[in-house]
Amino acid sequence: FSAVCIAGYPDGRPDDNDLLVAKLEALLRRGHAVVIVTPFCFDADALTAWLHAARHRVAACRARVASETHRPAPPVTWRLGVAG
Repeated sequence: FSAVCIAGYPDGRPDDNDLLVAKLEALLRRGHAVVIVTPFCFDADALTAWLHAARHRVAACRARVASETHRPAPPVTWRLGVAG
């Protein structure tokens, strides 16, 4: 497989981001590219706030993995508002 998809929830609970980062870090450490997929979110403010926070946490996670493994972290891409 070329990438592993994991779910992100802009309308979810605050601890969803902790779980997202834990999954992301585990996959990146194993060398897997990751796609973060979200369901439709009709609250633009909630989506924007979640995406802003999640992008910063993803960047920090990728930097941490790269630093600790001494190799570039695999890519992380986003698919927002995907119908399920």
